Amino acid sequence: MENGSNAPAPEELLELVEKQDMMMDCLLQKLEMCQDQIKLFREADVKRQEAENEANALVMSAQQKVSSALAAVEQLQDEKARLERELDDMRAKTEEKPVGSIIQLRNRIKELEFELLREQRSSGGLQRDLDFQKSRADQMQNEIDESNNSKKSMIASLSSKMEDTVKEMAELRVKYQC
Repeated sequence: MENGSNAPAPEELLELVEKQDMMMDCLLQKLEMCQDQIKLFREADVKRQEAENEANALVMSAQQKVSSALAAVEQLQDEKARLERELDDMRAKTEEKPVGSIIQLRNRIKELEFELLREQRSSGGLQRDLDFQKSRADQMQNEIDESNNSKKSMIASLSSKMEDTVKEMAELRVKYQC
C-alpha cells in the first residue's frame, strides 16, 4: 500500500485480478467436468432404457411362444380325447375284430400322443427360456438401479463441490473488494 492509504497498490490489484482469472478458469474446468459427467449419465440412462426395452421384448416374445405352445398342447389333448371317445363308441357298436378304420384311429391316436409329448417338451423349453429372460430382466433391473444410485450420488457430490467452489469464489470476491 502506498502513502498510508487503504487503497491497494496497482501491483496488488493486478495480482488479485490474475488470481481471480485463475479461479474463474478453475471454475470453468469444474463446470465442464460436471457437464461431461451429466452427459455420460444421460447416455448410460439411454442405453439402460434400450436394454430394458429389449429384455421386455424378449420376455413378451417368449411368453407368446409359451402361450402358443400351451394352446397347441390343449388342442392336441382335446383331439386325442375326441378320437378316444370315437374309438370307444366304435368298439361299443362292433364287438368284432378291429377293422381298418379302427386301426387307423389307433394309429392316429398314437401319432397325436407323440405330437402331444413333443409339444409338451417344446413348451417346457420355452418355459425355461421365459424363466431365463425374466431372470435376465431382473438382473438388468438390479444393474439399472445400481447405476441410478451411483448417478444420484455422483450428481450430489458434483453439486456439493460446485456449491463449495461458488461459495469460495464469493468469499474471495468479498475479501478482495474490501
